[in-house]
Amino acid sequence: MAGILRKNNQNTKIVREKKEKYQIIETLSDIGDFSKLVENLLENSGLSNVVRNEDTTIFATQKGVNDVNFCFLPSIKPLAGKDSDVFDIIENLKNGDNVDTFCIVTNQDVNSKTDISEYFKQQIRKRFPTARITFWSKKDLVDKIDTYYPNFWQHTDTFLKPYEDFYLKTIETDSELRNLLKLDDKYQKMLNIFIEPRLTIFVEDKEGHRPRPKKIEKVKLIKSGCYVIAGDAGTGKTTLLKDIGRELIDNNLRIEGKKNLPIFIKHTDFVNNSFVLDDTIDNILLKTFKNFDLERLFDDYEVVLLIDSLDELERENQMSILKDIDKLHTDLGVRFILATRSYEYLLKDCDIQTPQHITIQNFNLKQVEAFLQNFFKFDELKANTLLHSLHDNRILDKLPITPLTLSVISILYEERRYEIPATITDIYDNFHLFLLGRTSVQSSLEFLDINIKERILSIYALEILQNPKREPKNQQDFISFIENFFAKRSITIDRGQIPELVQSLTQGTGVLYIDENNLVNFKHNLFMEYYTSREIFNHQRKLEDELISRFTDFNWQNTAIFYAGRTKDMPDFLKKVIEKFKEYENIVDCLVGVSGMGYLLQALWLTDADIRKEGIKEALNTSLKSLEQMKKIASEKGNFFSGIEYPTLALVNTMFFFKDFNSVTLKDPLILAFEDLFQDYNQMKNTNDWHKTTILYQLFNVSLALYSDRVNVKNKLLNELADEIVNEPIIFMLFDKTIDIIDGFHKAKKVKEEINFNKYVRKHIASLNYYVETPADQLRLTTFDNIGVIKNVEIYTEGKTDPQIIEHAYNVLTDNSTPYWSIRSCGNEIGAGAETLKRLLEGVEATLKTEQAKHKIVIGVFDNDAAGQSQFNGLNSKLFEVWNKSQRIKKHKEYNIFALKLPIPDDKNHYLNEKQSLNFFEVEHYFPIEYLKEKNMTKSIKGMNDIFEITGKKQKFVDIIKTETDPKLFEEFKVLFDEIDCITNKKTEYVEQ
Repeated sequence: MAGILRKNNQNTKIVREKKEKYQIIETLSDIGDFSKLVENLLENSGLSNVVRNEDTTIFATQKGVNDVNFCFLPSIKPLAGKDSDVFDIIENLKNGDNVDTFCIVTNQDVNSKTDISEYFKQQIRKRFPTARITFWSKKDLVDKIDTYYPNFWQHTDTFLKPYEDFYLKTIETDSELRNLLKLDDKYQKMLNIFIEPRLTIFVEDKEGHRPRPKKIEKVKLIKSGCYVIAGDAGTGKTTLLKDIGRELIDNNLRIEGKKNLPIFIKHTDFVNNSFVLDDTIDNILLKTFKNFDLERLFDDYEVVLLIDSLDELERENQMSILKDIDKLHTDLGVRFILATRSYEYLLKDCDIQTPQHITIQNFNLKQVEAFLQNFFKFDELKANTLLHSLHDNRILDKLPITPLTLSVISILYEERRYEIPATITDIYDNFHLFLLGRTSVQSSLEFLDINIKERILSIYALEILQNPKREPKNQQDFISFIENFFAKRSITIDRGQIPELVQSLTQGTGVLYIDENNLVNFKHNLFMEYYTSREIFNHQRKLEDELISRFTDFNWQNTAIFYAGRTKDMPDFLKKVIEKFKEYENIVDCLVGVSGMGYLLQALWLTDADIRKEGIKEALNTSLKSLEQMKKIASEKGNFFSGIEYPTLALVNTMFFFKDFNSVTLKDPLILAFEDLFQDYNQMKNTNDWHKTTILYQLFNVSLALYSDRVNVKNKLLNELADEIVNEPIIFMLFDKTIDIIDGFHKAKKVKEEINFNKYVRKHIASLNYYVETPADQLRLTTFDNIGVIKNVEIYTEGKTDPQIIEHAYNVLTDNSTPYWSIRSCGNEIGAGAETLKRLLEGVEATLKTEQAKHKIVIGVFDNDAAGQSQFNGLNSKLFEVWNKSQRIKKHKEYNIFALKLPIPDDKNHYLNEKQSLNFFEVEHYFPIEYLKEKNMTKSIKGMNDIFEITGKKQKFVDIIKTETDPKLFEEFKVLFDEIDCITNKKTEYVEQ
């Protein structure tokens, strides 16, 4: 009997549970909710390719020997007549989609005895006689949920479920950033991206008696405890709070006892409820519930308060709310998690049971990658392109990398396809609005609107930047600075309000902070540079000249880039910067300048492309100056570049240009620059002018930037320039290395196969080996040194060491000024000789027939010795004639080609002998004779008093000379430089001795 009773009771329970399940299914009155249930059920049942199309159709496939394609049609209407919407849906689908079986699913009965009317079934089969149609009634649906989706029944709290839906919907649509930037609806899901944060908790070091950081997982915050999460503006504190609430709701499906009830409270909720916590909670819950007992709510559910942005409230209201929170926690056990910018300030002088201190960190590289992959979920190439741009432009070092900044960067990239730095001013403008726009609500400082805050920050930023040491003010001086700011503008402020104002600027904005030395610092140098640019643009345009003159100072350069981004169209400003570039000579100015020009041209993406083209060309010329400096440094012993091969130096310089100019924003000016340079190159390609290799090098740099995946103009490098590249050994070597770097080995291998790469390796093998085996210092100032600054005056000498001595003498005598001429030996060997120089001068005219070369001056400097005089005198008289009655200079009859014998100083006139074979004067003779003897560089000549022949190891002597800096040692070189000045009509300014 007992067994029968137990069985009956069990059957009764099953029937009761079934009725409850039917009721739950019937209450799904929203087609979206019902459709989602069916979708989840199908996925759990093992069907494949489940795709919900809006809410009226769901497609799925049953895999087998012959796949069966289903179309499920959810309906929340009783299926009783022939006018159901289902008829229209099948009509639209039966001819267009590959459907084997239609299945109509309903959650409603026609009446208490009928689930789906037979009349409905007959009518639909009559309408579609060839279609295979099945039906799931409410009963069928419940049975299938029991079998495949039993977890659906676990959470049946009809009181809590509507609130959960409300919470989840609210956190999805409530985006301060979206509202601030007035973004389209399409960005809503993108802005709801949640990347697991890096959280740190501070625990007591028992031995050290001080807090120490320790990593903590988010799950601990969800399970138990009260916390204050601190982090800079934009680090994702709000998103973290919302996600904690979402996970608390998700956990309700697995909780047997009290379920979670998260309440997300913003600072505006407190404002709207007079800063009373109970009233604030009531009004949030009343958006979902009509009647409830608040105390019963706290008894029945695990309430967790998620409180955001108390920083926005006045201190008095903060203290009141914190007191209410503490009371709820003490009396009713309510958990709370607060988010703030400063844990110390928020809880200062607050009598609250101390919650645990959690810090949320800025994103690391792994989190950045995860964010971009989620933001551009359906376009992996776009995510990777933007990530590479952030790497290459070093933006991860220049911006506080937080969810906020990444959101703004990604949105601007999505909108315009322009990456940083083209959008860096826009990013900071939006960041500025986000930070300063969150003003103190109903504060006694209400008058301190965004414009006043901006002006204080801008003036302060400029003051620090103009300070040579970039020193910030201490807190007391900063207070005086603010008082002075208001005094100058006839604005009265109560001195008692100043601390609140300082707190607003240092804690409320996230732009300034007070460091451990009590100094008021900008959170990042870029904040200082950004606000300086606003001050100069809006109020102090006279400082534009300082932006130009100090362009190679990193802080001023960044300010100039922000400044340019204010309008993005500043042709006059850009022209002035381009003109300034012509003054750069030292390697630091050249490298920093080239990098800055790349960023500046991107920021000025609305400026005329022809003007930006000139910026690219000037950057290329400046890049040649930096390469010249690298080669010169490489020729000096004991430094980083010593012993480096020539191609390596050229490669470093190429990649330096590439990283700052391979931007889609520069596509048009890059193409224009390429066309200009290609035209110049074609005019001299059939000559022996070494300048053509320099122009080809510039063309190669431009084409490489165009070739990059970002700009994606491949034809310039692989088609238009291919023949030139493979026929010039040094550029061929650069092509080999750069393609490997940019494309990676496997892709580069295919590119090289297309141009028959190995064939040209064999062709150039001797030159390639020479470049690889010979250090750059041994090639410098020889004809192998064919990439360099193109100057209007070119000097050629007999020997390889002569250019090195003459160049260094000029540097010492002019306080390291860069000569207006270039100099090189006429051959590659150490002693190329006078005959080689003579042949060069007689043949160089062919290189001067192009339009750009017609004003060039070429000077060949012969030693004033027997060989030099012989070749000088032997110059073809049909081509050369004595110039200005000077027996020392000859000039080409048609072109500016000059032959010059080394002028002999007055005190060494005895070296000049009427008999040609008894002349011995070489470049080294300009040094004092005692110095030469000391260095073992002289040899006495039998029968000739006070005349010495130069002997010894010339390159070793040059290495010694390069260490000398006393102008007196080089005094007699002035007669040579004066003679060159006479030919070129220039004037060299010597350092005073």
